[in-house]
Amino acid sequence: FRLTGGEPLIRKDIVDIARRLWDLPGVQTLGLSTNGTHLADMARDLKAAGVRSVNISLDALDPACYRRITGGRVASVLAGIEAAAAAGFEVCKLNCVLIRGTNESEYLPLIDFEAARRMPLRFIELMPVSFAGPLSESTFLSVQELMGRLASCGRLMPLPDYRPGHGPAKYYEYEPWGAKIGFI
Repeated sequence: FRLTGGEPLIRKDIVDIARRLWDLPGVQTLGLSTNGTHLADMARDLKAAGVRSVNISLDALDPACYRRITGGRVASVLAGIEAAAAAGFEVCKLNCVLIRGTNESEYLPLIDFEAARRMPLRFIELMPVSFAGPLSESTFLSVQELMGRLASCGRLMPLPDYRPGHGPAKYYEYEPWGAKIGFI
């Protein structure tokens, strides 16, 4: 099972939901996708309730850039990431949606952040989920373009057998940082 949303951590009963799912016969994995803003207060309880993996959205480290994208505070997400690491989930992954002209300058700081914490970082292309969404030729930044940018200042080493969790990303180790980066 994967608890996702919207944002699942705004539910007051999310820990109980996780516990009831984990207690079902035959359940082998329970994951959570979150924006991370409430994770600092809930990480230990979620882990105790059976959550094994956490995907945390982190589209920027720069507070102003993060606020432009989400309307929120990156500090609360960073606190959630640290709490998730301390709680000891089997897998913690960071997700960044690429948006040209908005957060495209954040990829190297995010790679540095991953390298320091050893939480796989996945770069995700902006997907057309509605006709009214922000996707256009001027905002789309492809994974291939980002890989080309990364290749100009480092080396992407394929990790064909690296599978943290159950996602579709193809992973690489980025040298010289030693960061594990996935692309979707």
